[in-house]
Amino acid sequence: MCGIFGTCSVRRALPDGDAIERSLRALRHRGPDDEGYVFVDSRTGEAAALGGADTPPELGLPRIGGGAGPLPGADVLLAARRLAIQDLSAAGHQPMASADGSLWIAYNGEVYNFHALRKELELLGHRFRTGTDTEVVLQAYERWGTGCLERFNGMWAFAVWDARRRTLVLARDRFGVKPLFYRWDGTALSFASELKALLALAPASPNERVVSRYLAYGAVDESDETFFAGIDQLPPAHVLELRLDGEAPAVRRWYHLPNAGSGDGDASPQRFRELLEDAVHLRLISDVPVGTCLSGGLDSSAIVCTVDGLLRRGEHAGAAERQMTFSARYEDVRHDEGPWIDAVRKATAIESYSVYPGPEALREDLEQLVWHQDEPFGSTSIYAQWRVFRLAREHGAVVTLDGQGGDEVAGGYTHYFGPNLARLIRRGRLVALAHEASAQRRNHGGSLTALAARTGAALLPWPARQRAAAAVRRPSWLRQPSSTSPAAGQFPEMPRDPFRAQIYRDIVVGLRQLLRVCDRNSMAHSVESRLPFLDFRLVEFGYRAPASTKILDGTTKVMLREGLRDVLPPAIAGRQDKVGFSTPEDLWFRTELRPVIESVIHSSSFRSRPYFDVTEVERTYARHLSGTADHSREIWRWLNFELWARRFLD
Repeated sequence: MCGIFGTCSVRRALPDGDAIERSLRALRHRGPDDEGYVFVDSRTGEAAALGGADTPPELGLPRIGGGAGPLPGADVLLAARRLAIQDLSAAGHQPMASADGSLWIAYNGEVYNFHALRKELELLGHRFRTGTDTEVVLQAYERWGTGCLERFNGMWAFAVWDARRRTLVLARDRFGVKPLFYRWDGTALSFASELKALLALAPASPNERVVSRYLAYGAVDESDETFFAGIDQLPPAHVLELRLDGEAPAVRRWYHLPNAGSGDGDASPQRFRELLEDAVHLRLISDVPVGTCLSGGLDSSAIVCTVDGLLRRGEHAGAAERQMTFSARYEDVRHDEGPWIDAVRKATAIESYSVYPGPEALREDLEQLVWHQDEPFGSTSIYAQWRVFRLAREHGAVVTLDGQGGDEVAGGYTHYFGPNLARLIRRGRLVALAHEASAQRRNHGGSLTALAARTGAALLPWPARQRAAAAVRRPSWLRQPSSTSPAAGQFPEMPRDPFRAQIYRDIVVGLRQLLRVCDRNSMAHSVESRLPFLDFRLVEFGYRAPASTKILDGTTKVMLREGLRDVLPPAIAGRQDKVGFSTPEDLWFRTELRPVIESVIHSSSFRSRPYFDVTEVERTYARHLSGTADHSREIWRWLNFELWARRFLD
């Protein structure tokens, strides 16, 4: 796991060594164990590798900034920070070169099936110098080009300089677990694992459309655009290629979700369990300690119980003999999942550690949290996850297994109820419709009117639904934004079935914000987060499975519950509610965090922003303080945006 950075110049010189070192230093938290740079002259093929303050001395590399600058005439730079996970020796140093020096790679991620790929490559005549998956990825590219991506099971974002083709290749994993951002200005392309590295190279102005939609609706990560004009993310499942003798970069999709089809085939709970077990088993392979994040919900509990079963059967591929779990707890019973965490603890042989995130701690960590996220985010709920990853690192876990993706794969969101009923209407199954509507209200509450509205919305075509969402009334405190229309969505294979369409969109777009938050929160503490539910085999299996394996009789995640019923504690298997890592921010904003809110909305910088009607802001906050309304999500957007603007724009 690493942080990567680089630039490729078409018609101008590379940045100076100080600027390059400053950009990579901004990613140190992603890889505190090593740093490296390589400068390449694409015309001559000459390359010069440099190190830095964290480079192992046994490598004997000259240090950048210490009299060693960019190679004269160089037009390509790759740089990397390393968090050592596989082969902890200095042999895993990056950027890494192929045996003949024609390829260089800067790589962030883990390819979990690298042992099998290495054996396949060895049979084809390849020889390896390290025990890293980085070298397997590099030699797989050497053998199969970008076709290697289809063979990888894992999460990654990498850059390869291919001297044979004078081409820079950027690639990202199927679902976007690992981040990659880039800026193309017509003369040079720069890329990085986080936006702050690109901003350290050159500042950027705000993307007004993205800012407007965040302030108006709380929209984040809904397209390839970022909050910074001119900087985009490489979409998940895409490859970017920049040929130095060509024109602009070419971006193409390399992976597509399979055709949902009829849902026929082996969609049994047993098959779901087998795939989950293998996904967990692969993600336990590590040369450093592995822990598990446990919220008390179905997804994280399923992973903890699966790991426990593997340990009991002696099938654990990692080094640990006992599973460590890390949880967030609260005194506020509305948000505390202690009873379910305790149920998992009693049913397994785990070492359970908990942290109690509070408003005073959030107040201390707030600016650092905003800095690590790079862009504004939806609520304070991510702070619980932030503290869980810090707790994991404090107890020596460098890798954690986490439950992100379980809702999309197994059908866990309550917003699937409306599309599921719309599916039944489309098929004319009115008796089943009445039964499901009644069961959903019985298990999850809510009014019949609200359920009917969600069902009706799911029957609309996606363009109409987007227009309806854009027509939602803007908050009274928001001045007329420059644009409230979303960026064009990329839905090349949107199914016609309303239920499958919602799941498709959640996988292709909805996951982006969850994965961004998880990546930044974990890497802020130099922890690698691994997500078994996003094993592509499990995602494809869940996507193809019939709707009834996900929602039936008003119950979500039917296939997961049935497949793991004998390993999950009964209290977990029967849960109908959903909490996750949340925070009581409505109360915090009325009490302990009130001074922070008031200092922001009364500040000269906030009042000078072109987005806020300060009088309406104060009225809205007064209503929240009185308890007559809950405006916590809007209040958070004021606070988050202002702190972000101070840190990245002012």
